[in-house]
Amino acid sequence: MYTNLIRARAFVAVSGPSGAGKSTLVSEILVRSPDYIDRPFSLTTRPRREDENTGEYTFISREEFEERWKCEELINRDEAYGNLYGMSKASVELLYSNRKLPIKEIHHRNVGKLSALGFLVLPIHVFPSASAVQEIARRPERTNVSAAEDELGDVELANYTLMLRRTENYGGLTVDRVLRWLRASEYLAQSEPVILASACQPRGSNKVGYDAIAPEFLEDKRVTTAYFHGISEGFWRLEFFPQLKATGRYLEVGPGLGWLKRLGWPAGVDYQAIDISEEMRRRNVDAHRILLGDARCIPLESGALAGVFGSLLDPFLLPGFLLEIDRVLAPGGRFVGTSPAGEWARLFRGSDEVAETTFELADNNKLRVASYCHGSEELGRLFALAGFTGVSIRTVYANREGEQLPPAVASVFARNPSMQRVPVLHAWTAYK
Repeated sequence: MYTNLIRARAFVAVSGPSGAGKSTLVSEILVRSPDYIDRPFSLTTRPRREDENTGEYTFISREEFEERWKCEELINRDEAYGNLYGMSKASVELLYSNRKLPIKEIHHRNVGKLSALGFLVLPIHVFPSASAVQEIARRPERTNVSAAEDELGDVELANYTLMLRRTENYGGLTVDRVLRWLRASEYLAQSEPVILASACQPRGSNKVGYDAIAPEFLEDKRVTTAYFHGISEGFWRLEFFPQLKATGRYLEVGPGLGWLKRLGWPAGVDYQAIDISEEMRRRNVDAHRILLGDARCIPLESGALAGVFGSLLDPFLLPGFLLEIDRVLAPGGRFVGTSPAGEWARLFRGSDEVAETTFELADNNKLRVASYCHGSEELGRLFALAGFTGVSIRTVYANREGEQLPPAVASVFARNPSMQRVPVLHAWTAYK
């Protein structure tokens, strides 16, 4: 089932604070998919708990642990509450040879270590429920342990991270969400491996980039953005705004400085947005309606929205984001958006840089941010794997003759003299 991920040495790493339910989640996943996913075993110096299953841990002395670490038999060496923990390299390799995908609860700081060892890390981060946070605080062993051990702090999650907020009990829907994410990841490993590999690298989020560019994010300075806005106006005016209902609740993802809402938001229709950039929000006239946060972990209840929408959503178009949109939509809710076409992006950026775009600033500095531009076929398949139905994708083309083209599009025609037109934008409607 996960042939391409196994070939790429993918490793599913589940992180989160103590008590978030990492082990419970992993155990439930293994129950649902025992033939394709398994947990490598670890060595630890802590005492075995009463009636503890020995399948996950091998209990050894501190001296033996240090010797195995010295002999490079372990992937990591972590210490918690005075005990050492380390994952066996041999057990991971055995899973690959048995065509199984490894999954393991790890500290978020080890994501980078796994990547450095050549694994394609597929990270899941679990946030605890409110009651779990209160229970953890009461544990006696937490008295002398810094809370910073469990906090992300300045460690950035990879763009590919699937974020889960734990409910009081994990249900089938949460596990199903993880399995859909893995199936979509397998598809990306087959069809768009450059995008998958780029998104899985531990690095800073788009927040830094968009905070820096916010003062210059104007139509007259961002000519390519202005071009994409212009060619999508008809789609928004004819196929989106007329369908909005006063009884519905709608969320815009990445509103920037508010171009789309100004285009024609109907009076009396509830509007809310989410943006990762504080600087973008501060400059938006609707700042009081904009949540500051990550669109992969929207702070709204499941099924809360009649619609989610956004213009130029390429910074977000990964399976974890699509699954989060599916979560917050009510049954029958719509997901409407646009993105630069992957067909154009590959020709303009080159196949090795298809997952990033560059902004040139007034001071001649350049900023690189994530930009996941998919072809129409790949985009439709990702929507289906995330659970959407009734997917309709409209492609807008640029023609060699008769148009005022920005340099980013004109250069594609200049490098391909026989090309008469190229897909430049995909616009879609998909239903929960």
